[in-house]
Amino acid sequence: MKPFTLLDPETSLKKSDCLAACCASGLSDWTGICDTYLFNTTDSSCLLGSVAGYDIADCVNVTAPPGTIVGGGMDRISPLVPKHQFYIRSPPRTEPTHSIDLQSSDSLDWKLSIDGQPNMRDILVPHGGYNSDMQRPPLINACQDPRIGDVYDNATYSLDLTNQDFTPLFGDHDDVILLNFGAVNHGSEIYIDGKLFGVHYGPLVPFSVDVTAAFTEAKHSPKLLTIVAHYMTKINWVPTGFVYDEAWNAPTELTDSSYSSQFGHGIVRFINLSKYQTASGAAITDVFVKPTVGATSTTADSLDADIFVTNFGAKALTSIDISIECLMSGYEIETIEMGTETILNPGETITLQMERLTWLGGEESYWWPNKPFREDYQTVMHNIAFSLKDSKISEIEFGFVSWGTASPASSPSFYTVNNRRFNIIADSTPEAGFSSYDSLTLQESWSTLENCIESFRRYMRLGVNANRITEGVVTEMVFRAADLVGFVLVNEPPIRGGCQPGNELAIEMCVQSLVETTLPARNHPSVQQYSLQNEANLEVLPALIDAMEQVDTSRPLTWNDNIQNKPGKIFGNTTDNFAWAHLHYVNLGCEEKFDFAGGVCEEQEEGLLIAFGEVSWCCMMPGDPSKGLESFAASASRSRVYGAAYTSAWDILNYWPNFLKGGGYENAGFREGGGCLHDDRVDGVDGWGSEVVDWVTRAFSPFWIFDEGAYDLGPIFVEGWGEGGSSLERKLVFFNDGLENGNFAVEWEVEWEDGEKTGGRVEIGMIEAGSKRGVELLLSDKESEKNKSWRLVLRSIMENNVVYVEDRIFHSG
Repeated sequence: MKPFTLLDPETSLKKSDCLAACCASGLSDWTGICDTYLFNTTDSSCLLGSVAGYDIADCVNVTAPPGTIVGGGMDRISPLVPKHQFYIRSPPRTEPTHSIDLQSSDSLDWKLSIDGQPNMRDILVPHGGYNSDMQRPPLINACQDPRIGDVYDNATYSLDLTNQDFTPLFGDHDDVILLNFGAVNHGSEIYIDGKLFGVHYGPLVPFSVDVTAAFTEAKHSPKLLTIVAHYMTKINWVPTGFVYDEAWNAPTELTDSSYSSQFGHGIVRFINLSKYQTASGAAITDVFVKPTVGATSTTADSLDADIFVTNFGAKALTSIDISIECLMSGYEIETIEMGTETILNPGETITLQMERLTWLGGEESYWWPNKPFREDYQTVMHNIAFSLKDSKISEIEFGFVSWGTASPASSPSFYTVNNRRFNIIADSTPEAGFSSYDSLTLQESWSTLENCIESFRRYMRLGVNANRITEGVVTEMVFRAADLVGFVLVNEPPIRGGCQPGNELAIEMCVQSLVETTLPARNHPSVQQYSLQNEANLEVLPALIDAMEQVDTSRPLTWNDNIQNKPGKIFGNTTDNFAWAHLHYVNLGCEEKFDFAGGVCEEQEEGLLIAFGEVSWCCMMPGDPSKGLESFAASASRSRVYGAAYTSAWDILNYWPNFLKGGGYENAGFREGGGCLHDDRVDGVDGWGSEVVDWVTRAFSPFWIFDEGAYDLGPIFVEGWGEGGSSLERKLVFFNDGLENGNFAVEWEVEWEDGEKTGGRVEIGMIEAGSKRGVELLLSDKESEKNKSWRLVLRSIMENNVVYVEDRIFHSG
């Protein structure tokens, strides 16, 4: 690399001069690099133009004293030009025959070097990453200014393996030994005894590295494991997740200007060495089970599957034989034998398609969401087992479910589950917004399967039946908990920054991140849709849509939008697939009184999907920022009336920091000032059992009764809610947001101050699942007296069962 001469820092240069000098230094082979980096001839170090407060767009050069290393020096220039990736996307689906956990312990003492410096420090692995508050002290990233950070370029982990017993890993020559990672943010290089064994870029996603060659014989056990974890600003072609670190100079202080999130850097999830049995080198590495509910009553249900086989061996394979057995409640599919004589070369993966089978289980065998919520509800799950000749069985648990959308000619589009309308009230929780770093593995609420199930039940008790883990990657245990309890998940990759239109490498990395977060999700029935990105550039969407054609076309595609700001869809470049917009903080026809930072208050164009990916963020609301929970309910209420298919908060953990186990105001992950972060709630006061939470829960009820006059007078909960409204003629909307059609009736009772009571019953008729019906009622012939109070009790009755009760006080004047 050729250095170039920096002019005096006081000299004003044109940007073209800087770019010419930068490209002349040999970096012209990487798109965009010359826009960002300059070089110091004194020590050949890489300078990021903006880090010391200068704007590279103005091309003001920064200098360093002789001998000063800025940004780690030339030995760390390598990530600026990405190394060729080589890694294992999916390990064998079988349980390993032996596994060694490599997280920190008394016998495993990890060390860390920062930015290539020779001095080492102790580090706990994974413990949420090197910047986690579990480290003593945490290592803070450089952000925009290295003067306030510890890590600017990379953090290099080292583990002395000299005293480790690897004897159990040696064995049959057909075994494969993998180094498995839960995630290394935002990119990594893996070395054993100085030899490069793997390279992977991208945050939060699991991957593996084949290290079989390092364990060729027991006499030559490896001595040193080294993992270089690159900081995101130094590999800026890689997408980033929910990383807000503007306040890293004071990450634990909450002030009006604080704004940060707990996004772990470096090794943030599991790391282990595992040995797997193969069949002459071949192993099943993935299975995609694809159930299809018949589109009509005369169309048969069916089941098929794609089976992915990888050759981990050193020799080409000329035949693959697979045995399949599918088990379900009350019905057994006979064993299926299938195979191929296609040549499978070392390192290659082949996809085999299971013959489509007719599914005879009927509705009782389907996976259904837990709606309306029942505490003791358990979903119906099935198992399918695959095995290669002479190898272990790979067993997959799956639910028989079909997700989709319907676009009738006379109304907005809506989501469906098993061909029935399914309306969604959701939360959007940033992966880095819980109360611990890498919360989906470390926070108490997600630490065990039982705790995960309880967390989802808390959402459903409130009336929230879905969650988008924003820009995050859900763990297998969290997926399984949602599957078992009937909670719905929206899968979204960590794509917010990094997708740069016109930059082929950046687009390639965003596609890779999308694919690698989709693969673990697609066998889980709780995954209802794929959100392709959050608030990123719309120009990259077609490429992401096209990529899903080869991954999963069985679920709706969406994106979370703050650019288009209107309902609509975007198509791919090469496919007919498209994604729907989920809007952020957009009011569709809502006057100021009903402005809760997002929602719809008037009829919309037929065929469009009306969906709100985020509403009621305190920074966007015109009202009291502490009333986010009430505002969310008020927005969702009105939107339900106008056919919104999806309404989501941003976010319940801001409104209620101690909503989940282990969470709270003091350790909240998403640190916002300005009153955004609510105090911890107290049961009976403003938490469970309080008037405000009861009001919210009623507003989210599947069988809610919307009273137009009462809403117009008081759309949001305030002290003394329910008072107001003199008319005895009520315009009501009755909801059936359950999953069964039903005949409805309404019963009411009016009690006057003098104790007199009147009441009645009206048959409403059939309301289909996911639909509503408007009713106008004259509650009494008695003429109300001004300034007199009266009590109204409304009961929604479905198939002779009371499913909802509204009890409130009105004033006649």
